[in-house]
Amino acid sequence: MTPLFAPEDGTGPPRSVQLSFVLWLAAALVGAAGVMVSYSTAPEIAGQLGERPGQGAGWVGIIALGLLLLWVAAVLSLRNGHNWARIVLSGFGALGVLEGLRFLSEADAYLAAGALGVVHGLLSIAQAALVVIAVVLMFRPDANAHFARE
Repeated sequence: MTPLFAPEDGTGPPRSVQLSFVLWLAAALVGAAGVMVSYSTAPEIAGQLGERPGQGAGWVGIIALGLLLLWVAAVLSLRNGHNWARIVLSGFGALGVLEGLRFLSEADAYLAAGALGVVHGLLSIAQAALVVIAVVLMFRPDANAHFARE
């Protein structure tokens, strides 16, 4: 098994890719925590936004699980220098930033949902920040060289 941070002897991924890998894993954990919190706050937030809660929640969960599996596969492939993983993760990064912006546009509904609504919003912002940093690290010059080897 590859250690979390491989030595910089030219055989492993560069430091920026290693750090990006760790940040992607952290973003996945923060996102999973956000999903758990969102299930408890969804009815209140939907009510604040004038929507009916629970519409399609089962399908959303199935799609989210599929996306999570793709996310994990891409993160694991990132360290191995697969450029497709960098492209897929950039797409996930864009979606993560949009989710953080969505929270900011609907912050009043989250705040009205109480403490869990605030936690949900903060998790969205934290995930967006982790994702932005991870994407930037994936495109540093040393990372570009790592992905060019594929």
